Amino acid sequence: MLRATLVVGFWFVAWHAARAAEGVSGSAELIWPMLQWSRAEPAQVGMDAAKVAQASDHALTGGGSGYITRHGRLVMAWGDPRARYDLKSTTKSFGSIAVGLAIKDGKLRLEDKAVIKEIVWAPPETIVRRAKGSDNWPMTWADDGWLYTAYGDGNGFEPRLKEKLSLGLARVRGNPPEVVAENLRAPTLEQKGDGARGKKASGLLMVDGVLYLWARNAGNAQLAWSADHGATWTWADWKLTTSFGCPTFLNFGRNYDGARDEFVYVYSHDADSAYQRADRMVLARAPKHRLREESDWEFFQELDAQGRPVWTKDVTRRGAVLTSPGRCYRSSVSYNAGLKRYLWVQTGLGEDTRFGGGLAIYDAPEPWGPWTTVFATDAWDVGPGETASFPTKWISPDGCTLYLVFSGDDGFSIRQATLKLR
Repeated sequence: MLRATLVVGFWFVAWHAARAAEGVSGSAELIWPMLQWSRAEPAQVGMDAAKVAQASDHALTGGGSGYITRHGRLVMAWGDPRARYDLKSTTKSFGSIAVGLAIKDGKLRLEDKAVIKEIVWAPPETIVRRAKGSDNWPMTWADDGWLYTAYGDGNGFEPRLKEKLSLGLARVRGNPPEVVAENLRAPTLEQKGDGARGKKASGLLMVDGVLYLWARNAGNAQLAWSADHGATWTWADWKLTTSFGCPTFLNFGRNYDGARDEFVYVYSHDADSAYQRADRMVLARAPKHRLREESDWEFFQELDAQGRPVWTKDVTRRGAVLTSPGRCYRSSVSYNAGLKRYLWVQTGLGEDTRFGGGLAIYDAPEPWGPWTTVFATDAWDVGPGETASFPTKWISPDGCTLYLVFSGDDGFSIRQATLKLR
């Protein structure tokens, strides 16, 4: 019994056929469906309204439900897309064509081991919680085996510091649920000031034994680095001043092991402030040995006709790697080596997400997508907090068991997740 929405499989066919028939180039605007489809009238996408209506009327003679889409926009829908119908082998024709076109367009690779079907969360009572009153928690797996992290607006792990910091450093070892955490004092990094008044960590990464940290609330973001495991830090004399209000690093394995190439990738929602939601997410990169040089950073612009990323030095020409109107906010991206997929965690879907609110998780075969929705809700069963990530150290070799670190309940929270594959 399969869902009868023709979106299953047919999306790739319709999209590819429309591009081929009309000569749409890779630089044209492509609107991919996210949590909801973008709608269009038939005339807006070059279709005959009367014929569209005739097609839907004919489809309804057989019952069921369906969508008519063109250029990534929903033109017409009928029936209940949530209902299930017995389509038997009908979907095989759509499915085989869709897979072939996806491989041809570079959206699916034969070496891709799996596509994630769903995520199953461990019961709420199994959540491990530490460091009450502190939040943020970007994480990276260092060469010494520790997970380094940073907290904000709090006193860190037990025994807690006497002074409250807007940016404090810590590290964690062990595997959930048995984890040991300790605060690290770093005078040249630590900051004070509640909320937007103090710098806070938004991204953390170790590359070749050097820790790098992006700090938000720095007009817009500022880079710092440490070559001695966090004891002393140097701040860059430049900042990201357009967009990138809350930059986060793409994390691979221990000490950046298993990275896809010689670049480091940084994501942010497309806003100047960490407190302002946006309609899209943006991406930047720099050679891993040149992260400290402002001139070596470049920005994702678009995909070319072959689906390859086009980069630009001009930040004003930046393009979107993910679009979700009004819902793009603080996030994190980790590489799942077992599944060869990139996992993007999006939080902050709600007014005060410490104790309630939404959470979304996307996955993709490449850092620039295409991103598909693994999990999305406006009301998770616990508060997701405003930041969350999947530390790569805590992803099983087969990629199916992993742990989400999130700032729900205003602390350091860990919850096990199991990925079910198609």
